[in-house]
Amino acid sequence: AYAAHGSLIVAGIAGAAVAVLLQFKLELHGAVERLGDEDMRSIMRFVVVAMIILPILPNQAYGPHGTLNPRESWLMVVLVVGLNLAGYIAYKFIGKRGGMLAAGLLGGLISSTATAFGYSRHAAREPKTAALAAGVVALACAVVFGRILVEIAVVAPGVLRHGGVPIGLAGLAGALLAGAVFLRSSREGRSGVEPKNPGGLLAAVGFGAGYALVGLLMALGHERLAGSEWAVAAVSGLTDVDAVTLSTARLARGGFIEADLAWRLALVAASSNTLFKAALVSVASRRTLALRVGLPLLLLGGLSTALALYWP
Repeated sequence: AYAAHGSLIVAGIAGAAVAVLLQFKLELHGAVERLGDEDMRSIMRFVVVAMIILPILPNQAYGPHGTLNPRESWLMVVLVVGLNLAGYIAYKFIGKRGGMLAAGLLGGLISSTATAFGYSRHAAREPKTAALAAGVVALACAVVFGRILVEIAVVAPGVLRHGGVPIGLAGLAGALLAGAVFLRSSREGRSGVEPKNPGGLLAAVGFGAGYALVGLLMALGHERLAGSEWAVAAVSGLTDVDAVTLSTARLARGGFIEADLAWRLALVAASSNTLFKAALVSVASRRTLALRVGLPLLLLGGLSTALALYWP
């Protein structure tokens, strides 16, 4: 029908695409079976989040200085949930076969805090896997800084001109930390921890509410109590770096805060989160990983804080 009444080029492309899909029908069925019913439901929930809820939300600013915009807040939800879900799906296909490197990289993309907790408990139950757990946790924590760069680049690319180098240096330090842990890791204990599916609507709504609240507190603090935004970033960053990164980037894009302040607040949140994970790893692993990972994470958190406070 399209060839007769539309463009022959588009019709040809569509026909070729259908032919390719039919040729790989068995492989596509295998991929769906590998994901499982719950994983497919998570993908469909993401479709709801991105294609149904987002378009119907009002694109209008509310609250002090217009800091609350329903559609823009939900767009940040789409970004974060998409990153988490992409990491989880990639893990389902290559995580188990990719070993420690894939587990760390994808674990950091899905949730570095959940990865650190899961592998620390695993090391406490099975001390022989401590080397594997240490490598995965260190790498997952390093991925956080790369994730910050990606989120800032998407929301407010101009901020990277001010903070790209120091954030990159913090990420490089995290990568060197992970490399050092890898060198110390033995080849024993290859069993891993299956990450949880991150695609729930409740989690998406929770993040959206948290993002809006952090943005509001940042704006109010910056306006009414100079310096309080640093405390908001540090406290909020304990469990969620994404909300601080995205809210400060958006405020900088709108000109409400300086770009130089935005990246520093995001890095403070990452530092706070890193220090929190240092304590979490030490406690959850029953001190099995305290020296292997906990102490290096303390050093990384201290370095990140120094970069945020003293970078010229």
